[in-house]
Amino acid sequence: MLAPNHFQEGTTLALSGKAEISLPDDDSEAFVVLLNVIHARSKFIPSTVSLEQLTKIAVLVDKYRLHGAVSICTDLWVQRVESSRSYLLDISQWLCICWVFQKKGVVQKRH
Repeated sequence: MLAPNHFQEGTTLALSGKAEISLPDDDSEAFVVLLNVIHARSKFIPSTVSLEQLTKIAVLVDKYRLHGAVSICTDLWVQRVESSRSYLLDISQWLCICWVFQKKGVVQKRH
């Protein structure tokens, strides 16, 4: 996308030294969290996220194939959401999270 003469963004980058890329389908707050993780800006990385925010992060991780880059944080976030049992609020979000982060058997049947 950023190669000159392939897409408008690449041509703009080559001519002006900067380019703006619109990502209207991506959640901006989740994207900022991911950028902070990728760039090791640890003081800006939340130690806990909500079920809803973790779902949005999971969608972006899957879309941009960032699994390895963010696994250390996502492992912690998944554990904390699981321990809070907030996943019971929306099982479809939890299924998305478990699918993206390959968390087999995270939720175990409790007697």
